Amino acid sequence: MVWQELKRRWTSIFHHICGIHRWEEDGQERTCYHQDLTEKQQRRKKWLQTDSAAFKTLSDHVLNKNLLKDLNHMTLFKHTGALEVYHSAMLKYTEKRLHFVYSSMKACTLLSVMDHNENVGRQQSTTTDGTLRYNLVFPKQTKRWVARKRYEPTRQTFRKDLVERVLERCQDRTVKFADPKFYIQKPPTISDNIATTPRPDKEQSIAEHISRFKT
Repeated sequence: MVWQELKRRWTSIFHHICGIHRWEEDGQERTCYHQDLTEKQQRRKKWLQTDSAAFKTLSDHVLNKNLLKDLNHMTLFKHTGALEVYHSAMLKYTEKRLHFVYSSMKACTLLSVMDHNENVGRQQSTTTDGTLRYNLVFPKQTKRWVARKRYEPTRQTFRKDLVERVLERCQDRTVKFADPKFYIQKPPTISDNIATTPRPDKEQSIAEHISRFKT
């Protein structure tokens, strides 16, 4: 099962921290996922000893019963990458540096949703011979070159469909512009502030404030 594999990889840290990068487990040869270390790298690393206090302290944390129990829930973890992609695409329609009235903000948000829904299922692009395509990027966080999938270009056919439907609606004489069914609703009324009582006279409030300091 997935959580069992996660648990096996999690506990394999005991081999790595002791300088052991190849070992046998359940009749199978296991290895660390990092690149092979040179003799110089292996010699210069300060590996832990199994009888050291540091190794025992780390073991208590790694083998914590509650932590191991939670690994099963970790396999259900969902990445937020898709949500971040949507938020990035949404900025094309709702720039943060601009102010939108409620109706415009709602319309632009709906456009961003339509754009996202049309392109959310894009596949990785390929060359003419069917080879998967990648891009090399240099993230600031890791400061090293990594390969990332290159996806098919986005489609914008929803815009053409939307314009055609708008034109059809304009030519439909049964539709009235002021009809609430076809008009964007106005935002709910929002109070100017959170005060629960009416605003008092300003001069009176100032006089009361000054009198408190005179007494």
